[in-house]
Amino acid sequence: MSRKVSRRSFNFDLPLVLNAGYRALSHSSAATADPLSIPSTVSHPVVPIASNRVRNLNDLLEVKRAEHGLPAVTALTLSRGQIVAKGETGMRKAGTSVIVRPADRWHIGSCTKAMTATLIGALVERGVLEWDTTIYSALPSLREQMLSAYQNVTVEMLLGHRAGLPRGHEVPAAWRYTWKREDSPVTHRRSVSAMMLKNEPAYTPGRGYGYSNMGYCIAGHIAEVVTGQPWEMLIQNLVFEPLGIISASPGPTYASADVESPWGHQRDNTPIEPSAETDYPAAFNPGGGNLHISMTDWSRFIAEHLKGARGEHGQVLRAATYDRLHRGMPTGDGDSYALGWGVSKRSWARGDNGGSGKCLNHSGTILSWYSQVWVAPERDIAVMCATNIGDRNRGSAVSIGEKINDVVWSVISEELNA
Repeated sequence: MSRKVSRRSFNFDLPLVLNAGYRALSHSSAATADPLSIPSTVSHPVVPIASNRVRNLNDLLEVKRAEHGLPAVTALTLSRGQIVAKGETGMRKAGTSVIVRPADRWHIGSCTKAMTATLIGALVERGVLEWDTTIYSALPSLREQMLSAYQNVTVEMLLGHRAGLPRGHEVPAAWRYTWKREDSPVTHRRSVSAMMLKNEPAYTPGRGYGYSNMGYCIAGHIAEVVTGQPWEMLIQNLVFEPLGIISASPGPTYASADVESPWGHQRDNTPIEPSAETDYPAAFNPGGGNLHISMTDWSRFIAEHLKGARGEHGQVLRAATYDRLHRGMPTGDGDSYALGWGVSKRSWARGDNGGSGKCLNHSGTILSWYSQVWVAPERDIAVMCATNIGDRNRGSAVSIGEKINDVVWSVISEELNA
């Protein structure tokens, strides 16, 4: 029996989000510092991710896919760091007979924010940055343009959405500039950062919460300036390679005539042909611009955070750094936001001591895709889900987020009852 999802028991909403990528354009040299040598913690990682027996979720997902009118949907469950359940069902493109495959890549949107926060954590551990490094000290070329209100904003405040920055669309000049897709990604992010830091804060920095993708754009640019390497290269070298992630890259396969990868869809199931113009610009990559990744590879990253949330050292970061990343601050809606993660309490996530258990969670969308992840460290489980449809042209219909909440709850229930 399926259970209706209530806000109190499960639901976690974020504002609509922008999304990420790394590989194309990773050769930009526009950062202002001399490139640093940043060694990886491991050279040839071996990450055993699949258990000996993986439950097939296809039948469960097909029921939910049909119920909610989704072109395709995929989900995966981790337990004790291993994949214990996985499935995918539906069509890569509505109106065709090309079904989704286990190795397909999915757009995960702002679930990429946790990856950028992890990257910053890696730079902190290497002594390249500190959590309290300020915008003023890290971006000397922008000092003359920067309002004094932002001078003491720290990297940690940017990652926690406490920098006072307005949302991108609230600064029309910056918003319009991003869509011109001019220059290299690094130069693009520098220009967007400069435009944002000229505008009055939406609230006093450090004294409120305001979800802003532009904060991650600035945080990513800080990483570029202090290392001399583009975000796209840093995320590959310091996060993806140590975890054995090989599928993550910006955008889908563009041989669209063969439908070689899932297409995004509008809310009415109209397919959107893959192209650079139908994804977000590179300026947004650190906050979730256009990153596509296979579910298995995404689970390698989630398994790392599940391990860190349980107080263990990971492949990328030490336990104390993961604790810092997962430390939530109130958002004003009853839940909290940490660094790239929402933080909440849910009864289903509790351990053996009863009560409610801590959850890390996030969602992502570019209005033609939707993704969601929940991590329950006390139970040592995590559930990830993605679909190739979003809320573009939704009108008054039930949101895709609400539908994916229901899919995710059905997968969580399957794990709890396994």
